[in-house]
Amino acid sequence: MNAHSKRLLNRVISIIDEYEQGEIDEEYLMSYVEGTIGAIEEREINEILEQFVIKIGNSLYLYDIEEGRINLQKEIKLFKEQIEN
Repeated sequence: MNAHSKRLLNRVISIIDEYEQGEIDEEYLMSYVEGTIGAIEEREINEILEQFVIKIGNSLYLYDIEEGRINLQKEIKLFKEQIEN
């Protein structure tokens, strides 16, 4: 992964941490990740981010608020595991 993409991915992880700390909401998280997808050059990472955006959207629109947050926490854990590998 090139340095630019690595910085962007680290920023996405930082934004996720802000979400987990309650500093931002799901809509901001989804918007930020969506905005980052096109700037990352690695196709595999783009695909992972695109799938993550879908999961964020699902948590917002397919579940009640609490159930959506619980589901999103699970998806965040899976996302971080994918990125680390």
